[in-house]
Amino acid sequence: MRDNEALRALFSLPPISESASTAIVVPFMPPQRVVTGDNEVDAVLWLQEVAATGSQALIDKALEAARLIPTPISVIEERYRRFMMANHPQDALRIALSTFGFGDIQAIGRRALDRAQRQHDALSRFGSEAALMDSTPAEEECMAALRGMRATKARHYRYDLAKACERFAASPRLAPATVADCLHVRAYWHGLYVLRNAFPSSGDPGPEADAHDEYAFGLLASITPRSRAEALAVLDHLQVTDRMDHYDSDAILQNLIGAPWAANSQPATTRPSASPPQSRGQPP
Repeated sequence: MRDNEALRALFSLPPISESASTAIVVPFMPPQRVVTGDNEVDAVLWLQEVAATGSQALIDKALEAARLIPTPISVIEERYRRFMMANHPQDALRIALSTFGFGDIQAIGRRALDRAQRQHDALSRFGSEAALMDSTPAEEECMAALRGMRATKARHYRYDLAKACERFAASPRLAPATVADCLHVRAYWHGLYVLRNAFPSSGDPGPEADAHDEYAFGLLASITPRSRAEALAVLDHLQVTDRMDHYDSDAILQNLIGAPWAANSQPATTRPSASPPQSRGQPP
């Protein structure tokens, strides 16, 4: 059994081209603003904005400035919470979420650096944010395969998965032939989501992407792994993506155990370490 090379070519992110990343904007120091009238609260809010620029130099300056504030951050956080509750009493849940981790400049900086790196990676591959958000060849082929079907509100704007799977299986470039193909496809959808999610203009994946991702996952229950290494790769995938309790997972595990080579093979002395999913962003 051979990998579907046509599928792998279709479900591949563009290669990195460093010269294509020139669209990244150089971060600038945000202006200081009066938000609450409390100097220390406003100072922390401003330092959060500075850390969120994703510039390591500015993040370092924000961390240094935060250490110079004499009042404990927990006290300043409580003052900010009281201000928000007094001015927006109807938004208690939103306020609780917005004040969670208040003043953790280091965590804000880490997230900003990660987002900046993903933006750099995305622009290095796609050249521009607009190109990144456009439908990829894989998405267009999935949409073509599902033409005439409707993603319904009753299914949370998703396609009927059984019917969608039949359409995908009939298209040679959309049908994985091996377990490795299935993992390759899932890595593609995850990676595309991660890159897009680095930008404010991103949204949820299209229903065709969700349908094909679930199709590839479901095939792990029926395509026989060619080797112990492939079986272990699937097991690691289930663990890393937190899908051990998915409704298809029992069938997938039974498929791994029932592989023809499993009865005669010797126990593995070492196991490949699990690596993070390379496909869609949220744990699928």
